[in-house]
Amino acid sequence: MSNSSIVRNMTRLLSTSGMPVAYSRWLWSSLRHGEGPAVLCANTDIKGWVSFSDYWDFHSGVSIALRRLIDDSLRRTTSAVPIAMDIGAHLGLFTAELVGRGFSKVHSFEPAARTFAKLKANIDSSPNARGAVKLNCVAVGPTNGTVELQLEPDSPATNHVRLDSTGKTVSGSQQPDTVQLVPMTTLDCYCEEHEIRHIDFLKMDTEGLEPYVLDGAQKFLRHRRISMIVLEVCPQALQRAGASVAALHERLLASGYEPHELEKDGKVGTALTVAQLETISSSGHLSACGCGADIVSIPRP
Repeated sequence: MSNSSIVRNMTRLLSTSGMPVAYSRWLWSSLRHGEGPAVLCANTDIKGWVSFSDYWDFHSGVSIALRRLIDDSLRRTTSAVPIAMDIGAHLGLFTAELVGRGFSKVHSFEPAARTFAKLKANIDSSPNARGAVKLNCVAVGPTNGTVELQLEPDSPATNHVRLDSTGKTVSGSQQPDTVQLVPMTTLDCYCEEHEIRHIDFLKMDTEGLEPYVLDGAQKFLRHRRISMIVLEVCPQALQRAGASVAALHERLLASGYEPHELEKDGKVGTALTVAQLETISSSGHLSACGCGADIVSIPRP
């Protein structure tokens, strides 16, 4: 690492509220236990962070707003067995929160093999979560098949399916060490295979693949079989995937859903226009990683 990089990192460390304490905790745990500290989430220890940056992005756990939104979803459901899905589960933070707050069954998806192994270890360590979670080492997207997953070794939370400028999956990477072939399914096919008729809460954090996940869920969307969708909207990730904030907005409306702002108190705010969605998602302060915004999408009236 260059001297300038060290200076930038130290400046950020000292000037960011809460970061010095978190870094001290990271160093102590790394020296004492050989790994970073766990993030306690609904009685489940979430471990396996590859770097302090990875840990810092999630060290506070699921936001108060999202926790309250989950609670509201459970209060409103009429399902005897409330079902949630976590697409892009990473190490299981959101999955554990969904189980801990009362969902009877959570279907969790993480396509990267190494990250999936850590996800499984985290969920298996909690008797409460272990009995309620169905773990799937598979990507969710527009088609069934095999796709290339671009691995980001220093930031596994940003692993992403490789797409060309038109949004089609590509193959033949020039960096095979950082690419993994993974299976992909559509949400419609997965639900048919597992005899799922309704999803009460769907969380998506797929690094720009969100519009294509919607393409593979048209049967469920058209019949309003998803009560609530929470998705991270990141302009840069969408652009990398051959899409845009405007394209995502259009996909939601065409599917019979509309995006709403998530208020700080966890309430569903007003419906968002394209311009409003672009402004909010570009602010970069409303999501865990600071690269976009968490948005709620519900069926249009």
